[in-house]
Amino acid sequence: MIAPIYNHDFVETEAAKDVDKVLGVPGSSIIVLTGAPGLGKSYIAGHKSAKVWDNLKESGQRLYCKFDCTSIEALYNDLHQLFKDLDKTFEPVSDDRPKTWDIVYTFFETLNSHYPDYHKIFIFDDVEKLSELLKVLDHIGRYMRPSQQPSDAKVPDVGTWTMFVTSMKSVPRPAVYQHIGKDSFIPVSPFTLEEAKLLFKYTRLDDDSLEKLVDTLGGMALALRIFLKSIESEQADDSEDFLNGYLENIESQTKSLIEEGGVSEIEAREQSALVAIKIAIDRLVKDLPFPEESMQLLKVLSFFSERDLPRELIVSCAETVSTPEKPASEVTRLVSNRLCERGICVMRTENNSRLLSLHKLVKQSLKLFCKKEKEKIEILTKALIGINRILPKDGRKHEARFLEFYAKHGRAVDKTVEKGVVAKPFIEFLHCNLLVGIGYCLLSQSSGATEGKKYFHRARDKYCELVMGGGYSYNRLLEEQSNVAVSQRHKEVACILYETGIHHSLLQNEEYRDFIHELPQYHRLTKKDLNNMPNVCPYNDLVNGHMTKEKLELFEEKGRGMGMGTILEKDTMVQVAMAELLMQIFCVWSKTHSTLTGYTQELDECIQQSEAALEVSRKLYEETGVYLLAGLITDRERLAMEIDRETSSSSDKLRSIKDQLDELSNVGDDEGKRYAYEAGLMRSDLKGDNYHRMVCAEWKINCYGKLYQLELANQEQHYASGQQLLTQVKELARKQVYSNSALCYCYRYYAKFLSDCDKSGEAVKYILKAMQQLGLSLKNGSGKSHPELENHKFERLYRSLDKYYYSYKNAQSEAGDDTKLLTQQGKLYEYLKSLTESWKNETPSDQPTDSTDNFQVFDEIMTSHTEIPPYGIPPENN
Repeated sequence: MIAPIYNHDFVETEAAKDVDKVLGVPGSSIIVLTGAPGLGKSYIAGHKSAKVWDNLKESGQRLYCKFDCTSIEALYNDLHQLFKDLDKTFEPVSDDRPKTWDIVYTFFETLNSHYPDYHKIFIFDDVEKLSELLKVLDHIGRYMRPSQQPSDAKVPDVGTWTMFVTSMKSVPRPAVYQHIGKDSFIPVSPFTLEEAKLLFKYTRLDDDSLEKLVDTLGGMALALRIFLKSIESEQADDSEDFLNGYLENIESQTKSLIEEGGVSEIEAREQSALVAIKIAIDRLVKDLPFPEESMQLLKVLSFFSERDLPRELIVSCAETVSTPEKPASEVTRLVSNRLCERGICVMRTENNSRLLSLHKLVKQSLKLFCKKEKEKIEILTKALIGINRILPKDGRKHEARFLEFYAKHGRAVDKTVEKGVVAKPFIEFLHCNLLVGIGYCLLSQSSGATEGKKYFHRARDKYCELVMGGGYSYNRLLEEQSNVAVSQRHKEVACILYETGIHHSLLQNEEYRDFIHELPQYHRLTKKDLNNMPNVCPYNDLVNGHMTKEKLELFEEKGRGMGMGTILEKDTMVQVAMAELLMQIFCVWSKTHSTLTGYTQELDECIQQSEAALEVSRKLYEETGVYLLAGLITDRERLAMEIDRETSSSSDKLRSIKDQLDELSNVGDDEGKRYAYEAGLMRSDLKGDNYHRMVCAEWKINCYGKLYQLELANQEQHYASGQQLLTQVKELARKQVYSNSALCYCYRYYAKFLSDCDKSGEAVKYILKAMQQLGLSLKNGSGKSHPELENHKFERLYRSLDKYYYSYKNAQSEAGDDTKLLTQQGKLYEYLKSLTESWKNETPSDQPTDSTDNFQVFDEIMTSHTEIPPYGIPPENN
């Protein structure tokens, strides 16, 4: 559990003293800090939280977390993460039930049920909808028995709570919230001269100079602290001279705002603090080895949400402004470190990744650097390129928590584009890419399917606008195909969009062509991706997940030596990229398949969208000879959906699907389709792609299970075929980069097959084997950085095992002599449940979890039954 930290330059302002008065009364507290941005609301809340935390050091029973409340979605994600860290479940909403601030009720009740005796310290930071949250907290206040409101009635024992709320919104009538208490509403004011003296006590500034500084900056705490950091960092010999130069600079730039127009004198004066922050940023950038690139990077970052910028996003943006002589990683390191040194941003670590956060005012001050509309468009274009290069669209690249961050930053850029930026075709192309990525990120989160689909709809419309012209929407194109069968209309529209897209004038645009030319160099890869590509380098040698220019040249040279084209020609790529984006828009709909339960009409639409994507893939292959990896994956997923949809009593369709899986499994035997491409890179030699063959074989096992149910006369044959396939799948699974994880999926599929074959007792054993491999996958991981835990699919797998366990634990009567296995399975299930959810976090008592001791229970369970050898594969006949 992360602990709050003291701020070394904290000043006991009047607001801070008022907070102490509320905290000084025994019992729970809800403290609401309000005021303009930059006055130190969050600073006070964080410092006082650390004080409360420290006072409870002896008890050890304490919890702390800070929640982002800029939106209900942000709060929900942080609450969900807290419970995940605590190894508890928190699912207050489903996809068909919108999130409201009432989730705080659920948070309160759920946390009390698990930790009734703990002291709970929480900060609800930067609350946008303050009145809505206060209504909920006031209701909760009656159970917290705050000292301001003696309780006449019996209330449940909920321990003690200290909750801070910070917001820029005002509270007109604090007395309305009786259970919070009017004394708990504390407005935060600008620094007075006396308070500023405490902050600058170790400098040699005289009172007159300090008074002038406070007056110029409007007493804004953030601006004053940044100025103090500037004096300390630059080690100014004469503080007075430094201050005078600083104030003159503020005066000069404020006048410039007035002279350039659009800002009145009063508004300009009010922005003096922003100008001061801008000057501090300007000064620190000029001192860096790469000042121009560093400033460009900061301007690009101003288009994203100010909170939780992942380092890989910052590096990707740095790549848009850097050169080989001034590498992006070095620019990122220098800018990040210097910003933190000067108090302009804060850095934290989550899941071994560094996250940078800027204050809102810092972000606003960065906007002052972009004065001309042309420059704004250039910087926005770089922001779109930076995020598109790392935004996932296929599920292979990111841990679930980071999908939340990318969705948030993508939405921030999306809002800027939607505000009326000049609709250049290249920006429309990048925007369309962005919408697909945001949709996927949302779809991959719990309860995000509905919101994600909205972005897929928008992506389709944006592509139509791009290639067909303004006024066209996807639905309009569908309606125009009234003479075509309903089931074929998506495919027909896909053909129209493909033909129009590959002849669009954008393909001759230099910006677009340069962007496409760099796609192979900046396409993010995973360890699994490299496994199917000609060996160029270990994964650890990749920079920000992609190959450097030198390694890309080596990759191309190696391909020539093997008689294959590892990188597409630029003229081919500019055409392929348009078709690949269209394919992604259609095939990403198949991702919604995982959110559906059983056969629905929506499943039919997903299949039709996949067929449309395959039509694009077919036409592209016929015209260019390029076989896209997205086409291969979509074909596999389409067949999986067809299996799920097949509920008829006829087995002909299932046999056809099985034959198609056989053909798709051997697609690499066709020399024309041997190599599958993505983003201009030869990503897979399908003749030796064991992963592709393994997935096809797993779904064939699924077919045999359904055929077993439909063809009574051929049951023995189908059962034997399924058994034979298991042997094949296991061999392929052991060849994967993460073999334990692959075997876990293999056994899960086979358990489903056994269940379809009415062999529940055997199914129990294979679910146990799947759980065993899941445990081994964790055990064999390198500490907290295990790659399989960095993928949202891991959570889906666990939920699947969860479902099967409860399904089969009731089959003890059929299991016969295997009741010991069921008991062992139960132990393993409960153990893995706690392990998988708390694996990467510390315990509430602040004692770090030892990664070696974590698996002691696993070892004991695995050796507790003689028929299950430790760390091995259980014999097939047990």
